[in-house]
Order: sequence, then C-alpha cells, then structure tokens
Amino acid sequence: MSDKNFDPGMKDTCELKEAWADGKKLYYVEDIPGLLEQIACLNKQLEKANESVAELEHEKESLNMRVSKQKEVIKRYAKEAIETAKAQEAFAIENQIKGATLFSSSANETGQFGWSDCQWLSDYAEEFAEQLRKEQDSE
Repeated sequence: MSDKNFDPGMKDTCELKEAWADGKKLYYVEDIPGLLEQIACLNKQLEKANESVAELEHEKESLNMRVSKQKEVIKRYAKEAIETAKAQEAFAIENQIKGATLFSSSANETGQFGWSDCQWLSDYAEEFAEQLRKEQDSE
C-alpha cells in the first residue's frame, strides 16, 4: 500500500485502503506518509467531535439550570396557590358566619316568624357559626 491509496481530498472520511495477507494487515515503509496523513485527518475529526461534545455539554448544563429555575418557580406558585386557597376558604367561612347571623337577626326584626321560630333560627345560626369557626380553626 502506498500514499496513492489514501485520498486526502476526501475531507471528512479519512479512508485508508488496506492490503491483507494471511489475515494480517500489510504496511510498508512507503505507507508511513499516508498513515501519518490519515492520523492527522482522524485527529482533526476527533477535535471537531470534542468541540461538539463540549458544546452539547454546555447546552445541557444551561438547560439543567433553566429546569432548576422552573422547578423553583413551580414550587413558589404551588405554595402561593395553597395559601390563596386557604385564604379564600377562610373568607367563605367568615361570610357564611355573617350570613347566618344576619339571617337570624333579620328574621327577628321582620316579625314574620313567631318567637319560638326566631329562637330556633337563632340557635341554628349560632350552631352553624360555631361549626364553621371550628372548621376554620382546624385549618
């Protein structure tokens, strides 16, 4: 095999034509320049591959940082959502308590109900309000 077996014009392929005898590769002294060219070409390919790997590793690191930041944002939003839900629930309970109290007092003022009915409504409103306060305290 000689230099003419290696085509340096094939930029990205570094193909070496080989000679075989009895299952062994045969290289001759005149093949050394061609082999050196092939080594140089392969080194260039390796250098390009290493650059690509470095770029991909940098991109991966950048994406991992973005994912980490997004996880923090999601955790913060989840915490805020829980706090908001608790505040809304407390607000709803407070309004139910006010509504029960208002209903009881307005039933007494209008005179549409007898004293025993008004007392029953008042007691019911107080029990309902107490139950709602307990729910509010348990949260």
